[in-house]
Amino acid sequence: MNLAFENPIITCQATETDYDIERLSSTAQHTVIEKLRQSYLEKGKLSENESLMIESALQEMMADLKDGGVKTGLYHYIESIDNSISQEMYKQKYHNILEYLLKVMKKELVHLLSVKNELSE
Repeated sequence: MNLAFENPIITCQATETDYDIERLSSTAQHTVIEKLRQSYLEKGKLSENESLMIESALQEMMADLKDGGVKTGLYHYIESIDNSISQEMYKQKYHNILEYLLKVMKKELVHLLSVKNELSE
């Protein structure tokens, strides 16, 4: 990864392909937010406020992924957004959702990196 540029890039040595980090993360984040809305908000599994909280947590996770990795314990992302949610409530209501959406986001990043012609510079 070369962060010296105004727009940081990832270079794949094997294919000599450059990837724009902001574009990759934006595309992956859009995909996972759509999944959140379709699978949870539109089906009534989460309220609008809960959906916005999860979306904010996913945005923080993406920022952390760009910096090297997510925090251990996803509860910390929810706690930083709404400290009134206890760990027990988090585990019962949000843990599986957040864990699943993080997995979707990571898979989308891997997929985008494998589609070198569309996202390369």
